[in-house]
This record gives sequence, C-alpha cells and structure tokens, in this order.
Amino acid sequence: MAVFKFSDFSSVSSFPTGFLVGYDGVNNVRISYSNLKSALIVNWDEAYTATTQDTASWSAKGVGTNVNAALVAKNGGATVAHIPDGTSAGGNARGFVATDWQKDRASNIQVASGDYSVLSGGRDNRASGNYSVVGGGTVNVASGLYSSILGGVFNSADSNAATVGGGQDNYAWANHATVAGGQQNGAYAISAVVAGGYQNVAASNYASVCGGDGNAAGGDRSHVGGGLDNVANGSRSIVGGGDGNAARSPLSFIGGGNGNSIETGADASSISGGQFNVVQSGASFGHVTGGQNNAVYAEAGRAGGIFGKANNYNQDSFGYSNGFQTSSIRIKNRNATYSTGSIDLYTTGSVYPVVPTNAAYVGIWNVHAKLAIQSKTGDGAAVISPGDAMCWQLEFAVKIVGTTVSILGSPLIVSSFGDSSLSSSTVSVSIGAGTSNLIISVTPPTVGVGTIDLIAFGSLEFLEIAAT
Repeated sequence: MAVFKFSDFSSVSSFPTGFLVGYDGVNNVRISYSNLKSALIVNWDEAYTATTQDTASWSAKGVGTNVNAALVAKNGGATVAHIPDGTSAGGNARGFVATDWQKDRASNIQVASGDYSVLSGGRDNRASGNYSVVGGGTVNVASGLYSSILGGVFNSADSNAATVGGGQDNYAWANHATVAGGQQNGAYAISAVVAGGYQNVAASNYASVCGGDGNAAGGDRSHVGGGLDNVANGSRSIVGGGDGNAARSPLSFIGGGNGNSIETGADASSISGGQFNVVQSGASFGHVTGGQNNAVYAEAGRAGGIFGKANNYNQDSFGYSNGFQTSSIRIKNRNATYSTGSIDLYTTGSVYPVVPTNAAYVGIWNVHAKLAIQSKTGDGAAVISPGDAMCWQLEFAVKIVGTTVSILGSPLIVSSFGDSSLSSSTVSVSIGAGTSNLIISVTPPTVGVGTIDLIAFGSLEFLEIAAT
C-alpha cells in the first residue's frame, strides 16, 4: 500500500461519507468512523448515554469472562484525575506512585503529594505524608507518615500512623494516635485514643476516652468511659462516667456520680459513685462506696472507707456488718480575735457535720468526742497566757427517726483537764433548728482585756446502729 502525505488530498473537492486515508492515483481510499474505532481501540468499548445523567464511558472487553481495566502510569508516575499545573485547577506535582482522584480543590497544595499516598476523593483534601491516605470528605489533611483519614471535615492526622476515622475538627497529633469520630476531639500522645463524643482529649501515652463531652484522660494509660467534664489525670486511673468527676492519683478509680474527686497523693483509692465525695491527698487506698459529701482523709488506713450515706468524714477505719457502721471525722475552727461568745466547730470551712436522714431510716449514733481549745496568744491582763489549753472527752448519742434528729439525753463529760485560765469553758451539743446539722460548740471565758487567737479542734468517732 502506498504511503501518503496530507498534501496528497488537497485537490479533493468533496468526499464520500467516511475518513479519507489514502489515494491510489485513481480512487480515494476511505474508512468509516466505526471501522477506524474498531481498528484502533481493540480492547475497549466507548459509549455515551443521557439516561439519568449525561455520561461518557469506556468499558473493557476481551475474550475472557472477567476482564480487568487498568490505567497504568509509567515507572514511578502518579495516577491522577487532573493534569498537575501548579494551580488550584490541576494542583501541584503528585508524589512517587501516588494516586489522586480528587476533582475539586481550593489550593494547589491539596493533592496527594506524598510518595505512595492516596487521595480517593472528596474536596480540598491533602495527603502529604508518604504512604498517607485520605478517603474523602473535605479539608482533611493526612501529613504524617502512614497516616490516614477516612472522611469527615477539618480533620488532621499529622504523625506517624495516626488515624482519624471521620467527624469534624478532630486531631490525631501523635504517633499511632487515633480519633474514631465525633467533633473537636484530640488524641495528642503516643497510641492515645478518642472513640468519639465532643471536645474529649486523650493527652497522655496510651490514654483513652470512649465518648461523652469535655472529658480528659491526662494520665498515662488512663481512661474515661464517658459522661461530662470528667478527668482521669492519674497514671492508670479510670473514671467510668458521670459528671465532673476527677481521678487525680495513680491507680485511682471513680465509677460515676457527680463532683467526686480523688486528690493527688491518694494512690489506689476509689469512689464507686454518689455526689461530692472525696478521697483527700495522702489517703492512699481510701474508698467511698457512695452517698453524698463523704470524705476520707490522710489518716485512713489501707482498709479505710465510707460505706455511702452522707456527710461522713472517715479518718480511721471502716466496717459494716449486720446494720453497724463505724467512721470518724475531724472538726475545727479558729477565732483570731476572740473576746467573748461561743465557737462552733466545723468539718470544713463553715460546714457543720450533717446527720443523714431518710423517711425510711431509723438509727442511732453513739458518739465519742475528743475536744480541745488552745490560745496562741495571751490577753492584755496576762490572765490567759500563750499556749493555755483545755481538753474534754465526752459521750453522747444522736437519734434518727426518718427525718427527725435529736440528741438522746444529755452529753456525758467523761473527763476534762487543762489550764486554770480556761477551766470555766463549757461544751454544748445540739441539732440545728430546722436542719440535721450536728452543732458542737465551745464557750471559753470572756477575755477581760484585749483579744486572744483561739483555736478549737476535735475528733468524733461514730458507731452507727441502723434498725433499717
């Protein structure tokens, strides 16, 4: 067959249907479009349809029953949906053997620029870490080596093997950290995990938060199950849930409830639940089962704890069997300018010990009290000297029937001793009017000249006998 140039056809004024491909000196040689397509495109069928949506397609064909379709780049070339042109239209150069099917971007850097990276789709996403993957969504950035983001919006995985499953504004910013989903969550330490929820943080190595709102696992290997504004800052500490609970010591545990706390230096302590219960600093191995406003102080031993009623302050040991419970509390107060009157003793601040009441509860407290007052300064008449003190031991009982609380009989002063300057001091025990407050007061003698700095303190040991 003769070889022709395009100039050979310049004298042809009209053509029959088909492409002119040659001229043998007598006749034009023509081929139809369909024959040309069949000759040049051997393994593909091309088609166009307007059904449902305008679509042009290429379909693989061949003698096999199942035929793969491959778009193969040369050597280390990338597979792309747009031709890189350095603008937001085509984007910057892709990474070695990268795959970038994203078809819309606001910036030229929003491409699969990492070597072996994959950008499956979505909009305005970026896979800049080597071997990184973004599945879809919008404005997601996988910049760490082996990092991945499945989808969502405004998510970031910037460290080695960091992962964000989806959601919005989530951050996996440490090696092997994971945020599965939710909103505004952060995993900021090695292998830290936040499963979901809102504004949760796993900020120490191997820490985890399952969900909830505003929770933080700040101790290494610590865990928060869920709830609201809970904190597990102690190493290997756990808060199961609830609201506003804080486990600040290593190996500490709070099951749930509201406003419960285990302070620093109270290792291996626990609070099962309840409200406003506390294990104070230094009270390692302390335990509160539940209830309200219960506390374990530093003197508590390894078996220390509160069974779980209300306003107990354990400092010694705990036991509960067949309707008996023992506990103890501290009470104190200070008047730096005392001249006359009485001094009430409080558990903390200006809070009285509170006797728990319940419509179905009948019980009695047998109380052994040790009280003392001491003047830190002398008076102007030299009657009371610095360091003068007075001490008492007394017994009394508190009777509880439903919501009615009373002192049973009269308190018995077992012993009293001290300096003569304060020997006229008196002690009283009562229940506050309209409340179940246990009021213990000391009335020192009136100071004749000037004032004194007076401290009052004591301890109460309870034996509770419950009939119900």
